[in-house]
This record gives sequence, C-alpha cells and structure tokens, in this order.
Amino acid sequence: MTGCVKMTAVKKLLSGRWNDFKESSTGKNILMQSIYFLCGVLISRGAVFGQLSPFGAAYVASVPYRNLITSMLGTIFGYVVLDRENCFRYIAIVVAIGAIRFVANDIKNISKSTAFPSMVAFLPVFATGIALLFSDTSQLSSFALCTVEALISASGAFFLDRAICLCSSRRNLTSFTQQELSCIVMSGCILLLALGGLGIGEFSFGRALAVVVVLLCAKFGGVAGGTIGGISTGVVFSLSSLSLSFLCGGFGFGGLMAGLFSSTGKIGTAVAFILSNIIMSFSSGDKDLIFALAVESVFGAGLFFMVPNAVGNVVSALFSPCDDVNSGIALKENVISRLNFSSKALKDVSSCVTRVSDKMREMNVDSFPDVYLNAKANVCSSCGMRVFCWEREKGVSEDDFNRLTENLKKNCHITVDDIDALFVKKCCRKSELSTAINRYYQSYLMSMESMRRIDTIRGGLAGQFGGLSDILKDMADEFSKTDVCDLDSSEKISYMLRQYNLIPILCNCRIMDSEMTVEMELSDRSKGSIKKSVLRREVEKCCGRRFLDPVTTIAQDRVRVVLNERPLYETEVGSYQHIANNGRMCGDSIVCFNDDKGNFVSLISDGMGTGGRAAVDSMMTVNLMEKLVKSGLSFDCALGLTNSALMVKSQEESLATVDVSSINLFTGRTEFLKAGAPYTYVKKKGRVMRKEIPSIPAGILNEVYFTKEETTLSGEDMIVMLSDGAIMGDDKWLLSLIKSWNKGSCQELAEAVVEEAMRHNEGIKDDDITVLAVRLKDN
Repeated sequence: MTGCVKMTAVKKLLSGRWNDFKESSTGKNILMQSIYFLCGVLISRGAVFGQLSPFGAAYVASVPYRNLITSMLGTIFGYVVLDRENCFRYIAIVVAIGAIRFVANDIKNISKSTAFPSMVAFLPVFATGIALLFSDTSQLSSFALCTVEALISASGAFFLDRAICLCSSRRNLTSFTQQELSCIVMSGCILLLALGGLGIGEFSFGRALAVVVVLLCAKFGGVAGGTIGGISTGVVFSLSSLSLSFLCGGFGFGGLMAGLFSSTGKIGTAVAFILSNIIMSFSSGDKDLIFALAVESVFGAGLFFMVPNAVGNVVSALFSPCDDVNSGIALKENVISRLNFSSKALKDVSSCVTRVSDKMREMNVDSFPDVYLNAKANVCSSCGMRVFCWEREKGVSEDDFNRLTENLKKNCHITVDDIDALFVKKCCRKSELSTAINRYYQSYLMSMESMRRIDTIRGGLAGQFGGLSDILKDMADEFSKTDVCDLDSSEKISYMLRQYNLIPILCNCRIMDSEMTVEMELSDRSKGSIKKSVLRREVEKCCGRRFLDPVTTIAQDRVRVVLNERPLYETEVGSYQHIANNGRMCGDSIVCFNDDKGNFVSLISDGMGTGGRAAVDSMMTVNLMEKLVKSGLSFDCALGLTNSALMVKSQEESLATVDVSSINLFTGRTEFLKAGAPYTYVKKKGRVMRKEIPSIPAGILNEVYFTKEETTLSGEDMIVMLSDGAIMGDDKWLLSLIKSWNKGSCQELAEAVVEEAMRHNEGIKDDDITVLAVRLKDN
C-alpha cells in the first residue's frame, strides 16, 4: 500500500514538472525544434520516380529561419538513413540552401519574398543535377529529368512555405480560402508520400492513410470531397513509382464512387471505395500488388471507422456547398445603402436645427445695451429735459449711463444714490429712471437664463439626432464588413434550439474576416432552458467550429445570445480598489466583458470627487458603456449616448472619466480610448511603455470624443489601467514594478500596485485608487 502511494506521488511530481516544462519558454522552444527535426527526417524520405528525393531540400528552403539548423540536421539525418547512392548530393544541396538563407537573411526584400523559398530550392537542385549529368555514377539519365526534379523541389518549397505560415497563424481550418487549403492539402500529400515507403512487403502504411483521407472527404464532403481527395492523393502516389501510375485513376474513381454512396453511411462509403480501387488495380497486372492494395484499402477503411464524428464536422464545413448568394449580396448592399442614407439625413437634421437656432438667437435675443435704450425710451422720452440731455449733451448722457454698468452687474440693481454719485448732470427723474433700469435688467437676466436652458435642451436634441445617426452608421459599417452568412448552420442551430423547447426569433451566422459570429434572439416565453456550456457544444456541432461561452443580453421580452469563434488568445484579469478615507463607496467603477466582435474590453470610470455621488456617476457610465457596446455600437457612439445621459441625469453637474482598452483576441490588435483618463501602462515583450493621451471627461460638453492609440500585443504581454488617485507624483516605482513582474498573477499585481500607491501617496492626499491588470495568454 505504501509502495502504491509512493508511485502515485512520483507520477504527480513528474506530471507537474512536465507541465511546467511545457509552459516555460525554453520547453516550448525545445518541443518546437524537435518537431521540425522529426519533420525533416520524415519529409526527406519522400521519393518520386523511385529514385529522386527533392522534398528534403524543399523543406529546408521553406522553414522559418529560427528553425533552420534543426531542420537541416533532421533532413540530413533522413538522407543518411535512406542510404541512397546520391545521399551525399542531397546533403550538399541542404548545406548550400542553408548557406544561401544565412547570407540572404538580412536582406529583407529578398528573404521575405514569396518566391524566395522556391528559388532557393530550385537553384542548388538544378545546379547539382546538371553537374551529375556528366558523371558515370549519376542516376539522372537526362536533362529533362534533372529539370523536373528541380521544378518539383521548387513547387514543394512553395506549398510547404505557405502551409507552415498558415499553421503558425493558428487560424481555424474552416476560415482558410480555397487557395490556402490547396497548399495545406499538397503539403499533407508530401508527408503521406514520405510514409509511402514504410510498410511490410508490398503493403504501404502511407497509402493506407491516404485511403482514410479519401474516405473522410467522400463521407463528409460528398461527391466533390471524394473526387478532390481521391485525385490529390492518387496523383502524389502515382509519382512515387512508374509502376504505380494507375493509382491516380484508382483513388480518383474510388473517391467519386464513395462520394456517390456517402448517404448510405460509413459502411456503404467504404465498400464503394474498396471495390472501385480493386477493380482499377487490375490494370497493373501484378497479383502481389493487387493483393497489397486490397489489404491497404480494408486496413484504411478500418481506421476510417474509428475516426470520431468531430473530425467529420470539420471536413463537412470545408466541403459544404455554396448557395447562390447573389440575391443575399444585393439585399445586403441595399440595406447598407439605406442605413447610410438615413444616417446622413439625421446628421443633416441635427446640423439644420443648430443653424436655425443660432440664426433665431441672433435675431431675437436682447443685448445688454437694450437695457439702457428701453429705460431711456420709457422715462426720458416724456421728460422736459430730454432736448438738453439727449440732443445737446448726448455724449455726456451716454457716459453717465455707461458708468452705471459696473454697479448694475455687480449688485444686479442700482439705486438713486448710484445715479447721484455717477451722473455728471443732475437727473430730475432719477427715481423713475433707477426703477426702469432695474426692471429692464431683470428682464434681460431672465431672457439670458431662458436662452441658456433652451440652448442646453436644443443641444441635447441635436446630440440625440447625431447619436441616432451614429447608430445607423455603425450598423451600416458592420453590415459592409460581413463577408457572408452561413444559412445552413443557421437552420441547424434553429432546429437544435427548438429541440430544447426554446423559441428562436432570429438566428444568424455571420462570417467576418474569416471568423464566425453566431447571433440569436430568443423569446422570453420559451418554456425550455439550456446551460451555456451545453449551448456552446451544440452550436459547435452545428457549425463545425470552436466557440467561446455565450454572451447574453436581456432587453424587454427578448434574450440576445452571441457566440464568438474561439480566438488565438485568452486573458487573465486582476483588479483591486482602495476607498478614500475608509469610506463605504468607491468613486471608481470597473467592468470587463467580451463584445460581439471578438474583443476583450476593459473599462474604468472615475466619478468626480469621492463618495456616493462619484460612485453613482462612475457606475452609471460603466453600465451604459457596457450595455451599448455589447449591443453592437461602436465606442464613439456609446460615449456620445453616455455623455447625453450624464448631462440630463440631474440639474447638478455630473462628469466621469472613461478609460477603455479593447484587445482583439484573434489578432492581438489593442486599442486604447480615453476620455479624461490618466496613464495606461503596457508591458510588451518585457518593455514597459506609458500611454498618455490628453482628453476631456464625459458630462461636461454637449460633444465629447475619445482620443485613441493602437498597438499589437502577443502572448504574455500585459496592460495595467488605473484611476488618477494611484499616481500623485513620480511613477518610476510603478514602471519598475510592472517590468519586474513576471511570475505573479494579475490579481497579485493589482494588489501590489494599490499598496505601493498608498505608500507613495501617504501624507499627500487620500483618494480612491483602482487598478486593473490584464495579461494576454496563448489560447
């Protein structure tokens, strides 16, 4: 019993060390170099026409430069194991290709060219082939065969280079174009060809695996899939030896027949291929080879039966028939046009309202000089001294009135004593004049206040028109970016929802930039229910893609559900807050969420001051921004609507900063948007940068805009966002802390920053402090 416990402990220890090794940068590098070494050994074994092995050279010409040495060693080892007469020639070719790439690596215009791998593979193979034409020991019997070998090597380098780049991008297989899929298929056939020489007698494991590929394409891709898979594998294996040239017809005809019988299930598909392939193999006339091909077909069919359906879903998505989308494209363009037109019309309404109101204000608003003019007309016009004061001494009288202005604006009224003290001439109706001036000045103040309130309301209305215009513009932009809608997957999802007693009002599968987004609207009257994890798995089965967990939004009588395709990166998040003066409510608010475009959004809002009022403003800001962005609006549009809401919330001034970081989890492209927010710190490849973007907060002016900056992040890069209470002076301590933070979690970093900020701010000012740390990790 004790021995079993010890063995279990040892296994756990070894498992933990292995996991740590895999996660470390050194472990990842060693594993990657090992993979390239083994691929070099395998690919170098692939032969065409029974005697030529150009694919090892093609492989060395196409691998990334950082993996060149291990790839060369693997390829050389493979050529040595082959023990062919020309193995030294191929070893020399590999060394020559490595030398060429070493010299040309610093010349980016050449080394980054698409044609560079093909040229590097072609020249050494062709040059050594020409040299060996004159050697008695050479197996190259003609100039044509020498040229063909060099062309095959160049073609292989092109396909392998494109396939390695595509696989390194970690994009979903279903997002590749037909050209990209062709490169991957050809590279896969080169690997299968290398396995063609492995077997027992006439039996080949490579051809057995090719049978599996053809059957998968036929079963889940129909006639088109079976034909493409059969011809591709048949052509490659027919090149391996002149005696196997019939395989092109055997695999191609077998794939066609298997596709025709794909509706009968796996058994019918396999039987159709086996019979067709055996019939075509009789053209070889070699009984041993016919028997071997029959065994390979049966063995491959057995492997085909063990392939899980999840693989078939991916293959089915690759070969799904394309519907006629002309009518859909026309409808999309029509909708985009109408949305853009409506957006411009609303923008014109907003501009028109503003222009007309400004013109009316110029025509109708009283000015301050009108106060004196009206008082003069009311009092002086009936005075007996009018001729003396306003005809003979007009300039003196105007100066007397102007001297009253300072006291009038300061005290909001004047008295008889003011007139006695400031008038040069003695006024005989000073009591009536002071009363008239005060009355007209109060009327002027009331007019100014009314116009101010009207301007505020008018500005709000114009802003609402502008907001509606921005919403329509955002919708038009999103429609224009959508490449295609997958109607077949939408129907499958709708059927699945009904099986769970859910009522789908709308289901749409949009493909934008090769990434699928599934949008559903469900009625809240649905009697059924489904867990988010179950819904995600069911949608993955319907679409043949991997998705993130659903994001739900409830609005009135509907539930909106959005699933985004699983991206390249995931995030680790940590946050921590300090409340000023040991209060109960923090004036800062935080929110993190995934939008419907594959972005991870982090948002901090800092309300004006501290305490409950600041907490209300900041909480209202983050809630509105989150709801609007999740609904599909852009950040600019959401900020405009949030700004309008803050201005009309109450008669008191309400303002809040808005600090946004949006990380695209598919590409790593990160956008920083600030409205009155402080610094954001970015740790990129071990180097810490400060993002300072001057801006004004929301809730002050009728129009507010984000200031923006962009960068591209990768795995293990980090963002640290904070409120203005964290930095009261020098921030060198924060830069040093972030730079040295490598192994701790984001939560621990956020807590450490808050503690250090409180220590550095001690004795200066106790303010709310909020820190949000986000680390990007490979998914």
